[in-house]
This record gives sequence, C-alpha cells and structure tokens, in this order.
Amino acid sequence: MKKTKQTAFRLDPDTWGWLEQEVQRTGKSTSVLIREGIELLKAEVKVLASLKAQFEASGVAYPAMKAQTASGVKQVSLKSFDVTQSNKSAS
Repeated sequence: MKKTKQTAFRLDPDTWGWLEQEVQRTGKSTSVLIREGIELLKAEVKVLASLKAQFEASGVAYPAMKAQTASGVKQVSLKSFDVTQSNKSAS
C-alpha cells in the first residue's frame, strides 16, 4: 500500500465552484479529481520537455525564440523549466 501525505491548499471561488460541478458530473471525489489533474499536468510537462528538445535539436527557430539586437536578430534558446523545483513564495 502506498503511503500518502496530506496537504491543504486554497482555491478561488470560481475554481472551487468548477471543482464541485465536476464532482457532481463525474461522481468522483475531490481528491481523485485533483490527483488526476496532477497526473495530467505531469504528463503535459513531459510532452513539453520533449517538444523543446526536438525544437532545439532540429535548429528550428520561431519568432519567440529570437531576440532583436542592434546588429540584427539572433536565435536564443528556449527558456528551461524544472517541475521538481518547489516554489517557496507560493505558500
């Protein structure tokens, strides 16, 4: 059996209302919906990281990946992100 940890977080009224509607619509508990949402987010981050690696490996440059300079336009790398980093200021 997996060990689980408890946490608490706050939701704005609109998000809480939406979550309550989803509970009624799906018949799932709030915690199940939140766990499913987290799993979807983790999968999305993996897909985005894979796309980032593919873009950089192929040498494709989109306008958002370029920076204007005095002598012209230069390509810049995509901004990296790390989902394992905790955001201490978000509490």
